[in-house]
Amino acid sequence: MQSRRKLNIDGIGRKETRIYSRKSFDCQNKSSESRAFGKKLNIFRAKLFSANYPNLRLLDLKIRLRIRIRRFIRNNWLRKATIVFIILILISSIFTQNTPIIQSATYTFVQTDWTVGQTANTAAHPGDQTGWDEYSANDADISATTEVTINSTAG
Repeated sequence: MQSRRKLNIDGIGRKETRIYSRKSFDCQNKSSESRAFGKKLNIFRAKLFSANYPNLRLLDLKIRLRIRIRRFIRNNWLRKATIVFIILILISSIFTQNTPIIQSATYTFVQTDWTVGQTANTAAHPGDQTGWDEYSANDADISATTEVTINSTAG
């Protein structure tokens, strides 16, 4: 008869217990029914183990998370639905892009004469497209009469 050793782990105290290796949590069975039973048994063992050792509760979370991720990835229907959903989002984003509305017009006007001179008037469409003969400002070196000339300066 083997005697159990009393262990002091992480300040829990001395008590009779068995320490399971991580290998004992993995399922070694080959058939699908025994694998499913093994997974349930592994979860039970992990919960039992983590109840005895609160510092090792993370192990229980890791095992449950790993099982849930495997189920999520292996779920074929969910995989197909996710792909279809992503494709629909891409197609709808192509057709419903937020295209900015730009409104513009091409207006032309012809400056026929410069004789009126400098005024505060501005050209407006559609009335002032032709025959406009005013300007708003000029430089000292520019003389505007019937023709515009630039005076040469030394410098």
